[in-house]
Amino acid sequence: MSIKAKLGEIEFELETESDLRVFLAAAKGGTVSTLAPALAPDTPVQKFRKFLKRIDARSKQKKAVFALADSPQGLTDVQLRQAIEVVNNNELGGMVAGMQKSAKYCGLKLEQVLSKTRLTGAKPARFLYRVTPDIRDLIHSKPIGRS
Repeated sequence: MSIKAKLGEIEFELETESDLRVFLAAAKGGTVSTLAPALAPDTPVQKFRKFLKRIDARSKQKKAVFALADSPQGLTDVQLRQAIEVVNNNELGGMVAGMQKSAKYCGLKLEQVLSKTRLTGAKPARFLYRVTPDIRDLIHSKPIGRS
């Protein structure tokens, strides 16, 4: 749950009651810089939003995340390759590596965005990809750049 507060013309989104207490103290006579330490670190939701905005310009990454979000059971590597129109697992691996860099840039680990599980007994090796529930919930909570 987030708490929205306004100081002058600047609107803040606060995550905790302690952030609200700091905000109120600043509003009574402190300065906006008093708020900086409490608001500086991004919350996980902010990091996820930043990640989704960052991949927005990278269409294959964006297609992959949205395709996986629409498939709660996940997609196999074959299904995911078809969804994002890549030819082989080498290209898919490159796209996933790009997502990992985007996640790292946003302060996330790839595991917080995407999971990859090897399907047992599959010859050749097959994998099942899923987005995390946090990413799925964020995508389905409001439209984020779907095209």
